[in-house]
Amino acid sequence: MKLRVLHAATHGHNIGDGALVAGIHATLAADLGRELAITEIDVLGHKLRRERDMLPAARYAQLEPELDLVLVGGGGLIEGGPGNYLSGLNFGFDLGLLERARVPWVFYALGANQFRHTRFFHRDRLRRLLSLVEAKGLLFSVRNDGSRERLQRLVGRELPFVHSIPDPGLWVPTRQQALPEFAPDRPNLLVQLAGDRPWQRLGGWRGRLRRLAGLDPLAALARTLAALARERGVRLVLCPHLVTDLELVARFVSLLPMQVARDAVTLSPVLKGAAGAPDFFERYRRADLVVGMRGHSAICAVGLGTPFVGLATHDKIGGFLADVGLADWSVDLETDPGLDGLRPLLEHLLDDLPAARSRVRSALPALRQRTRDFHAAIAARL
Repeated sequence: MKLRVLHAATHGHNIGDGALVAGIHATLAADLGRELAITEIDVLGHKLRRERDMLPAARYAQLEPELDLVLVGGGGLIEGGPGNYLSGLNFGFDLGLLERARVPWVFYALGANQFRHTRFFHRDRLRRLLSLVEAKGLLFSVRNDGSRERLQRLVGRELPFVHSIPDPGLWVPTRQQALPEFAPDRPNLLVQLAGDRPWQRLGGWRGRLRRLAGLDPLAALARTLAALARERGVRLVLCPHLVTDLELVARFVSLLPMQVARDAVTLSPVLKGAAGAPDFFERYRRADLVVGMRGHSAICAVGLGTPFVGLATHDKIGGFLADVGLADWSVDLETDPGLDGLRPLLEHLLDDLPAARSRVRSALPALRQRTRDFHAAIAARL
């Protein structure tokens, strides 16, 4: 019989969230041995329409008799914006639904995504949600990027009932295809720049002061990658995840020497959601090396066995790489705004790409077993 699932996540927008949705559906169906019948709640769609109650009580009462499971997540649902007054999450719902629910709810690999030096709104509502989860013995999990530690700091207490599990974007399926932006006879370095919320990603006031002092991480990145293109023939494949990344991509290209921009740089398309994820992330599988700012640039690269170097503008990059045994493959833009550590790291990886790829792949069996173990806990509640 099919497993009837109500799934609240970002289904049709951010391609990284699309990867994790595709990864959840593929691995959950495989591990439970059941086909999934999914009813979607698109969290970002509701948010863009400024709809705060994303699962009205009347709608839930109508759906619940036909459900076996409610999944919430994964993705960065713990951000703490001012509109999160219902549940403390980006997925807004009346907590009374959770108190009265007759089918199991599972919170799946949520990310505590608050940026450094920013305010978290509605902390008390998040505390109430977690207290309800604990009292009812529900499964609540966060992704393996340091989210549990950040969440514990936010609510001011230990959370032993919260599981830390691999982000399901690790298991994104891909689809083989021609990729004309890749060079067949050169190392292909995929570059992922995150252009949304640039003020927060580039350090806020601290970042601005550093840039005024001549420490501009984007300019340092352009110098480093231009040198690799000139000296080692590297193809730079710019890979925006969102249309809003294109502004930062354009700024980066403007900082490159014209000869490098013309000879060595290509641009991949921006695709959407779970439906576009298999085509989009084939680029991550085929790249020789990935340099990226977004959490899912790290997660999906590692899951597909590709060496990854993090440009850490959020603690989740370093947290994820530490969890999978690759902590030394990250450069923090706050502590190293001049990116002094980046070129030696890239040179080291390019010198022996097979060894780097083997190191990544060696981390995957244990991560996949952690996912199976969590799915077994879900199965026990069905």
